[in-house]
Amino acid sequence: MFKDDDKELILSKKELKILNKNINDNIPIANETYKVVGVTDNSGHDAYTSLRNTQKISSNDKLNIIMLKVKPSENATKISEEIQEKYGDEEDITVQLQENIVNMAKLMYIISTVIPTLIAIILILNSMLKSVNDRKREIGLLKAIGWKTRRIFALIISETFILSICSFIIGSVISILSYFLMETTWLQPNSKLDFITFIESLNLNTFPMVFGLIILVALIAGLLPAIRASRLSPTEALREE
Repeated sequence: MFKDDDKELILSKKELKILNKNINDNIPIANETYKVVGVTDNSGHDAYTSLRNTQKISSNDKLNIIMLKVKPSENATKISEEIQEKYGDEEDITVQLQENIVNMAKLMYIISTVIPTLIAIILILNSMLKSVNDRKREIGLLKAIGWKTRRIFALIISETFILSICSFIIGSVISILSYFLMETTWLQPNSKLDFITFIESLNLNTFPMVFGLIILVALIAGLLPAIRASRLSPTEALREE
């Protein structure tokens, strides 16, 4: 908890990397020297200090947003109304309840994760079904020379996995490069952010989670094409033009 007059600062891990600072280092801000006393895992350019310090630094000395985290036993709506009634006439304050933030976070999770996952499953499924349909003769020939059903099944599933992993690698490289270019040319054009520092500032814990999701998507999307391919009749497949 900050004291009003303490020149203390908490920075995001990303901002510390950009500034090349560590805990207990000093940073000059608005003719004052602030000591870095903490770090957050946030990926943005976040900095935290006391309200009084913030009002001294900022030209706008008004509060714009108050975020509340209310205990489940408390009436969040009533507390929100009391704060709005006390400060609303003096300043334009938006009161955001923690429960609303949680609901918004769930909505953003659905939009950013679930929907793209469903789209990915549909695209991979359609691509693999077309691939199986276009190679009916080849699959029929493999079955005719003695390939077993489970081997055909494993072939299609393996192909789906390889394509998905390659897509993950290519997509990750493109995303990182695009974000780095956006960071250096748009968000912080005057910063001397090098690529190594940028990589170190990223939350790399996201990549294993996304990789696991890619594998799951590949498994789900590859099941139907693999089953269809493994059940092809050699005679019918070889008759395909």
